[in-house]
Amino acid sequence: MYLMLKDEKYGNVPFQRFIYAIYAALILAAYAPVLISTYAFSDDWAAANESLTGGDSFRWDVMSGRPIFALYRLGWVKLIHGIDDIFILRFFSVICTIFFAVSFHNFILKRKIFSDYWMVFTCPILISLLPSFQVYNSWATCSPFVLSTFLSLSSYRVITQRNSISYPTKLAFGALLLIGSFAIYQPTSLTFIFFMMIDYCFGRDRRPQIKDFISACLVMALGLLSSVFLSKVLPKILYGETLSRAQFTNDLVGKLDWFANEAFINALNNFNITPGLIYGYLSAFLLMVGLISFVNKDRAFINYTFCILMPIACYASNLVIKENWAAFRSLVGLEMSLSFFCICGLFFIIKKINSDLICPLLVLLMAFLLCQNNITNYFVGPQQFELTALSSYIDSHISKDYKGTINFKIDDPAYNTFSPGQRYDEFGNISLATPWAVIGMTNRIKMEKGFSFNVISQQSDVGKNTTGKDLFINTGDAMRQATSLY
Repeated sequence: MYLMLKDEKYGNVPFQRFIYAIYAALILAAYAPVLISTYAFSDDWAAANESLTGGDSFRWDVMSGRPIFALYRLGWVKLIHGIDDIFILRFFSVICTIFFAVSFHNFILKRKIFSDYWMVFTCPILISLLPSFQVYNSWATCSPFVLSTFLSLSSYRVITQRNSISYPTKLAFGALLLIGSFAIYQPTSLTFIFFMMIDYCFGRDRRPQIKDFISACLVMALGLLSSVFLSKVLPKILYGETLSRAQFTNDLVGKLDWFANEAFINALNNFNITPGLIYGYLSAFLLMVGLISFVNKDRAFINYTFCILMPIACYASNLVIKENWAAFRSLVGLEMSLSFFCICGLFFIIKKINSDLICPLLVLLMAFLLCQNNITNYFVGPQQFELTALSSYIDSHISKDYKGTINFKIDDPAYNTFSPGQRYDEFGNISLATPWAVIGMTNRIKMEKGFSFNVISQQSDVGKNTTGKDLFINTGDAMRQATSLY
């Protein structure tokens, strides 16, 4: 099939378009729950509430070193009203995932990373269904993060392509793309190192020239400098302060221990968001097989060194700061790297048992089912149940003509009421336990059902008796009460 792709009688464009259509169909099907379901998650509620009240989080996003993300969120807050329209943002993210998968397909095809086309076809789909991408596509607030990953890949492809474009032009355009990626989300921009690694250590079409390698390092250095400027200098210029969460760590040993026991384990378990011993050992075995079987042996020592160091470098933005939070959305570069090694190992075994069709289809089906299971059971279902629970609680405890102030007690959350578990502030997280979300959820219920009460407007007022007569809703009780009814 790989040779058929090069056969003149098929023609590159029609065949490629057919492949692109399959990619689009598979990714749309995999992420269908986020497109056909009405729900919002955590920060989505704050943004939905801002669209009704006229507020925004522009300053916070800029101070986080993400000005393009700040503009993006400001734009959709102004244009989208309520959670019924939020699926548009998730649709945007899924479309970006399709573009990324196609671009990654073309990248590994031209570099001849794999010897058989079924491998070339399968790998981008598997990468696009990883938990990091599940978070980006399920959480509207994270919807531009796939675009950042796509820009990172595009940057590397631009500066390493062989064409008539002048070297300074390629360098400038590549740097601009990567800086744009950093200005959306720093961890996704570092996937540039992942693409650089597989090109340099796995590619068989051509050995990357030393000029390409130096160019990639230079562009990454420019991207990192731009990130420091955007997070440390620009906020100081605009607002006179920077965020404390961006402070550099002074406990390197403790940070590395945290990395080994949390971030690395999460990435090693790839599609399994609840790391387990057996799954972890299986992934580690596949990872070793993949490295031994697919890494180019012409300069084995340096290639294996890169395969150890570059995945860690993909996680550099989390390793250098004080904050210890191994959330999947920031894990993307490390997750892609370790998962790619495992995919290579899986492909080697499938090749050995001479099953070029059935086994890849089963692997895709497993990834497809795990992806949909995670999205449905940890995002869509729990958030819909939470909104229903709060709505039912308000119906049964507050009269329509009550005009007092509604406040909340969120310090007694009912964890795992509607989901099998919780992973950081993403999979299975409780929106009703966050002050910015519960305000937005209650405002939606008020408008939808015609209640007369007032809802506190400031997150800092949650739990405080702002008027002396605030009526408090215990969100944990609302969830527990609803559970007994389902």
